[in-house]
Amino acid sequence: MFRISVWAGVFLLLACFVLPMTAQQAASGSSVVPGTITGSGTADFIPRFTGTTTIGNSNIFETVGGNVGVATTTPSAKLDVNGTGDVRDTLTLFPKLTHPTLSVHGTAFAVSHTGLVTFVSGQTFPGTGTVTSVGLSAPASDFTVSGSPVTHSGTLGLAWTVAPTSADTANAIVKRDGSGNFSAGAITAGSLGVTGNISTGSGVTFPDGTTQQTAALFESVANTGFIFPGSGVTNMLQLSITVPASGFLSASASGYCNVTTGTSGVQWAYIIGLSASEGWSFPEPLVYLPSGSNLEQFPISGERVFSVSSGTNTIFLNVDNLVGTPLSSCGGQLTAIFTPAQLRAARRARARHAQAKGRRAVANSAQGVVGTPE
Repeated sequence: MFRISVWAGVFLLLACFVLPMTAQQAASGSSVVPGTITGSGTADFIPRFTGTTTIGNSNIFETVGGNVGVATTTPSAKLDVNGTGDVRDTLTLFPKLTHPTLSVHGTAFAVSHTGLVTFVSGQTFPGTGTVTSVGLSAPASDFTVSGSPVTHSGTLGLAWTVAPTSADTANAIVKRDGSGNFSAGAITAGSLGVTGNISTGSGVTFPDGTTQQTAALFESVANTGFIFPGSGVTNMLQLSITVPASGFLSASASGYCNVTTGTSGVQWAYIIGLSASEGWSFPEPLVYLPSGSNLEQFPISGERVFSVSSGTNTIFLNVDNLVGTPLSSCGGQLTAIFTPAQLRAARRARARHAQAKGRRAVANSAQGVVGTPE
């Protein structure tokens, strides 16, 4: 009796709810269950929601071969975008094997898988002008250029004809070694400035042909406040020079004296000597002015070569007033050059000095006589 009642309840439910709903759906021609998604589309388009519960075609199309197109139904690559694109951050490309990382269709422009850029013919760059090729030139005496010009792709090469070196090598550009030194043969220059020391293996040859292994030393001293003395020997200038070895001092004196004789004639001499008391001796020249003469400036001139030893040596410019007392003021300069070997110019000076012995040398002027007395 109970089982009959259950089955009767089931049939009543079907009759009251399910059967009327099925009939309603059949009448409307719809078989949609509430809550499902509906819509239509075209084959191979990736769908998108066109509403809350409906879908339709998107702009993304995928071929049977797996190519995906954006805004195109004929993609020719794995990703084919018909339109512009923006990348808001870094774009990193991973080329396959040796395939180009980037290329522009229909042109030669490309970026290789190693990042090497190939430009198109007529490539322009920021600024003015058009680049059609790149070339390189250099002095043929120093460089060898290869690969120039590059009009499409290639490599420019620049090589030394003779590589720079610190050694004494012909046609090589000087390159200092690790200590900052280099070797060289003969150096010819209009002027040569050196800070520090110069080392030579066989000495220095001067224009007069003299070769020295020790550099010359130069000293000079001047005096512009000297007053012409009375009679006898008076020292006008003295000069000390310290030399490293035995050799020769080539001394020279120059300057002027303003002379007025007064009522009597005067006679004096300039002497370059080795003491402050060294005076005139034959056949050194004398200066003689007769009374009443007035020379506004009378020159001081003389030279002498001394043999010297290492150490400090002093030379003197003296005035030996032999006759009269000239009224004058003088200015002079005494110079000494030391050389280990006697320079040719110094040898000539000594020869002139020797030849003057035993002969009389007189130079006459309208106002006086320069020479040796009778």
